[in-house]
Order: sequence, then structure tokens, then C-alpha cells
Amino acid sequence: MLSMSNVSASQAENYYEKDDYYTQGPTETESQGDAKWFGKGAAALGLVGAVDKPTFQKLLQGQSPQGQSLHGRRIDPAKHRAATDYTFSAPKAVSIAGLIQRDDRVIVAHDQAVKTAISVLEERYAQTRVRTEQGRQRMMTGNVVAAVFR
Repeated sequence: MLSMSNVSASQAENYYEKDDYYTQGPTETESQGDAKWFGKGAAALGLVGAVDKPTFQKLLQGQSPQGQSLHGRRIDPAKHRAATDYTFSAPKAVSIAGLIQRDDRVIVAHDQAVKTAISVLEERYAQTRVRTEQGRQRMMTGNVVAAVFR
């Protein structure tokens, strides 16, 4: 199952702490699980490996890891959409097989399915708005910055 919600700037301030279960390392029933950076946008910003809280929070505030603005112009903080949160939930039987019965094949398959889904979102749907002489236009970017938490 997929659920999606937008994260506002006011929510972004405490986003990393919300339900904090996803920011912690693997539990004793998980074979792997640390949060990882994903996407062409992440690679372009030099984000590889484990997600760290300070960088995650800077990105939610519209800043690069070095603190530069990622926006082309000043953004009203009250209207800023910090992120979109996608939750990919496996069916209960899959979760039980992977996490309770410790079947690493199921975990690997689910992780691959999530990566594939994000790759499709990145390739087909990632876009931005730019101002042109004709007015605001949507442009496909083909890149996202994703923090993937199990």
C-alpha cells in the first residue's frame, strides 16, 4: 500500500523526531535497515550512504548540505512545502515473513520494490515550476532527493 502526504515548513521543524521509530537503527528482528540517501538529486548534492539528521533538516528547510538555498527566489515560509512523504507498506504477510520469521529474501525484495517505485517517481513525475516569459511553467527534472527509511 502507498500513502502520500505533503510536509509543510511548520511540520518540517520537528519532522525527524515525529514517531522517531524510523530514525533509529535496525531492531533485533531486522537484518539491515539504516536510512539511506537515494536519487539523482541526492547524488548531485553529494549525499551518499546513511542519512544524518542535520543534513535531513537542512533539506527540509530548502537548503543544501552546505547551507545554500535550493530555491531560485525567496520562499514564504508559511507556504513552503518542505517535502512529500511517501509510505510504502508491505502486506502484513510479507512483513511477518520478513521481520518476524527473519526471511532476508523478503526484506531484500521489499527494499528493491521501494527503490523501483522511487525510481519511477523520479523518472516520470519529478518536476518543478519555473517562471518564463509565458508565465509559470512546469518542467520535468528527472531527479529527486530521497531519504529512505525502513
